[in-house]
Amino acid sequence: MRSRFYLVPLLLSLSVSSAQAASVMDEKKELAAISDHLTKLEFLIQRAEQRADYRSPRQLDYQALRSDLRDIQSGIDAYLYPSRPMPLPIKPLSGDYTVQTP
Repeated sequence: MRSRFYLVPLLLSLSVSSAQAASVMDEKKELAAISDHLTKLEFLIQRAEQRADYRSPRQLDYQALRSDLRDIQSGIDAYLYPSRPMPLPIKPLSGDYTVQTP
């Protein structure tokens, strides 16, 4: 009976770590969906720009809109598909390699 109590923390820690891994994967799926929607927005922006009334005194800056969306897209892509793995922490060296001989 006593050994069962030791299993409870182990099982809880496993369930928490798997839940965290699932939430990271869920986040990545959501970000991928956002990225996909941003790609589709380009078509809608192009269509809206073609239909814009340029005689109106107030105009939407489509180039600025595209530029901002590209920045958002590249930020999401850089997060989802990093160009290289994150660097590992640097372990300090001991520093002194000399040995005193008698």
